[in-house]
Amino acid sequence: MIKKFANTLDQFSFFLLISIIVWVPIPLGSNRPWAIALLAIITAVLFLSSWLCSLMLGRSFKILQHAWPAIILLLSYAGLICWQYLNGYQAQLSAVQTLDPYATKIQLILTLTFIGFFTSILLLCQSTFRLKALLLSIVISGTLQALFAIYMLSTHSHYQILYFDIDHSTNAKGTFSYYNSFAGYMELCLASGLGLLLASFSDAASKINTWKTKLAAALGFLLSKKMQLRLFLIVMVIALVLTRSRMGNAGFMAALILVLIVALITMQNLRKTLTIVVVSVILIDAFVIGQWVGLSKVVERIENTAMTVSAEGKSESVEQRTEPAFGAIIMLKDRLWTGFGAGSFYTAFVAYKPAGLNGYYDHAHNDYIEILVNTGAIGLLLLLSFSLSTLYCAVMLMKSSRNFYRGVGFGAMLAIVAMAIHGTVDFNLQIPANALTLVAICAICWSVKYKMKNMIL
Repeated sequence: MIKKFANTLDQFSFFLLISIIVWVPIPLGSNRPWAIALLAIITAVLFLSSWLCSLMLGRSFKILQHAWPAIILLLSYAGLICWQYLNGYQAQLSAVQTLDPYATKIQLILTLTFIGFFTSILLLCQSTFRLKALLLSIVISGTLQALFAIYMLSTHSHYQILYFDIDHSTNAKGTFSYYNSFAGYMELCLASGLGLLLASFSDAASKINTWKTKLAAALGFLLSKKMQLRLFLIVMVIALVLTRSRMGNAGFMAALILVLIVALITMQNLRKTLTIVVVSVILIDAFVIGQWVGLSKVVERIENTAMTVSAEGKSESVEQRTEPAFGAIIMLKDRLWTGFGAGSFYTAFVAYKPAGLNGYYDHAHNDYIEILVNTGAIGLLLLLSFSLSTLYCAVMLMKSSRNFYRGVGFGAMLAIVAMAIHGTVDFNLQIPANALTLVAICAICWSVKYKMKNMIL
């Protein structure tokens, strides 16, 4: 009876995990206090249920010991934010006092939510089936978002939701409030899809030598589920192009080329398959399909970066986009190491805003500068260390002899590098949906690394 309940709870927990993946981008990228509160509550339930069913089923917790570098770094980052929040209520001015206790409290809740989600994936997804299902859920969520974005753009929809005006007439944005944030989400889903596509190839594929077996393999691919996945990728590429996001498109292609170079070095006996898959994305999707749906408009925006363009009813250029980031650099001389408090950029920036810079800025349009302003060099170093440790796991997976491990490593590296490049001019890590999806991809990478180390099927 107890075991049956434990199995049911385990299945419920995994279903809840998948549901969170699909839900988190829907309410404006969960970039609202009520959406963050709801996400925190649901993730808390997931966290408790995953630990309870793991205890009841006698599941090993060694995977948490294996992923201790990532968990310690995330907990340290949460500890820094907690320190800022507690100091925010002291009467005397402190070097770590937050300028906005309310925003810092929200960021603390959000960070703990990410940690709970990360550990829940490690506990629940230790089998190949579940890991593939989790990657597939990210891809399906991205495909549904892409289809919705394409439809809304084609009908030039314009409406209000939760008192927020959303105009789909110029850029694809899905259920996000900002097209660049949606572009970031598409990058993450595309990275997961490409990783899953590589992971789905048979380990014996590289041993095919005759033209007959190659032809049979090609026909089998056209009739297989891999082709369905390939169609999902095409839909998401179309949506990414239709965002008209300069760095979203250019950054993803640059990341794809960089990761391909690393993959060609580490995945020597899979070079041909890897090259065909990646080149097909770049050539067929980006140039053939891209020209059909409007890649030329993205190129035109990149070529005319000094010109002011219209977006979401506001005028912006790359120069205007980067102005708050450059203006925020002077803030670092006051609190370089501990920052002004997580989530307090828009409050702290008011006192430092250059005289010629007009308007209200809630983000720096640069993830690195904003993290530095919010949590200082300590916070940035902790997050960079988390990313680098996950990249190390990804490289180790790409050196494996199994295509499943390689595919997961490729997808994780692509997601991190794409976010790293895009983050130089945008704030994807400040959007809960994008941050949570990236955390999920990193957790999958650590879980697969544990499988590889312990030879778990």
